[in-house]
Amino acid sequence: MQTLKKRDEIPVEFTWNLESIFSTNEEWERDFQTLQQRLPELEALAGTLSQSGQALLTVLQKRDELSKELERLYVYASMRKDEDTTNSTYQGMADRAVQLYVRLSTIAAYIEPEILALPQDKLDRFIKETPGLALYGQQLHDLNRKRG
Repeated sequence: MQTLKKRDEIPVEFTWNLESIFSTNEEWERDFQTLQQRLPELEALAGTLSQSGQALLTVLQKRDELSKELERLYVYASMRKDEDTTNSTYQGMADRAVQLYVRLSTIAAYIEPEILALPQDKLDRFIKETPGLALYGQQLHDLNRKRG
């Protein structure tokens, strides 16, 4: 019967190159702390997206920017954890990334209701006048179908 090899027994060419995401755990920690400190940037935009198309675009871009950084943090920690599920360091990092995701989701929860509160003609005008919103056209269209 074959036994599973330990991570350090597997040739490097058959392992993930997670250093392409973060070169060290310290770099991950630095970016984690930075992102944690940046979440209030999105929170501060609550109540502003009805002001203009540019304001709506700013909120959506900020949400996506923070989400993208969080995804990097989570993928690295989760894949490190999957390399060796007995390593409590990486279990802790993955758990912290999930907790940060919950925080970001909670902060971003205002976005959808604020968009739905916009009168349809105002949202259409924002989309027409703000070229950057074209990127979010499908998302806004799908959200618009939730109007009652």
